[in-house]
Amino acid sequence: MSLHSDINEIKKLLEDNQLFKPASSDDQKEREEAHIAQLGPKFAELTKTCKETTDIEENYIDQFEQGFVGNYGSIGDSYHPRKASFNIKVNNFKIPYDVQEKLEKNNLENIAYEQIYSRLPDQLEWFVEDLMTQYPFIDSWSQEGRSGGHLVLELASVRLNGEARDILDAYDHNELEDYMGDSTPQDYDYTIKTLKDYQENLAKRIQDLTDIETKIEATKKNIVKEYSSLEYWKEFLTDHGISTEETEE
Repeated sequence: MSLHSDINEIKKLLEDNQLFKPASSDDQKEREEAHIAQLGPKFAELTKTCKETTDIEENYIDQFEQGFVGNYGSIGDSYHPRKASFNIKVNNFKIPYDVQEKLEKNNLENIAYEQIYSRLPDQLEWFVEDLMTQYPFIDSWSQEGRSGGHLVLELASVRLNGEARDILDAYDHNELEDYMGDSTPQDYDYTIKTLKDYQENLAKRIQDLTDIETKIEATKKNIVKEYSSLEYWKEFLTDHGISTEETEE
């Protein structure tokens, strides 16, 4: 047998031998799960909770970026969202036809719109004051954009601090086993509860911001409805000495 054929035969024997084959991803996962199980149920539960928390945290950032950064929002330090931005532009008022004729005839169009837009800042301030009462995590607010058409809310961060953050970081760096060391069952229970509370806080923040967005859209619709109503315009015409007889929708 030639040297070349000997080498090929050795290669074939090695390839056929399962001991020399690299472990598949499934095999690796099974080994990791078996190792975790050997460390006890508390460690297994903590590992599971850490994974859930990491996934929820990443999803939280994604949802915030996609839904609430808008034109003027931002993600702050350590990827903690700090500013949410909402479009609050209000337009497309539908002035009743008869009213529009009277406004044009009496040169009141500009005055009419000036009155509407002069009232909007107060309405916004009252609205945000109610929001800040209902959602205490809103630290402050401002208007941005050339026409102030964006409401920016400065938010208190949903943070995971202290040892629970250190433990989650240890999990992310595959150092959880070393970090936990001689931890007691009570240590495990406290950490797991802290992480689960954090998960709930992240989910609640997204839900709260979604609710705020819904309230903003509903308020915008109500404002358009108010300034498109015949009652509002009859009052405006009366205040300016214009008869409202035969004024219809």
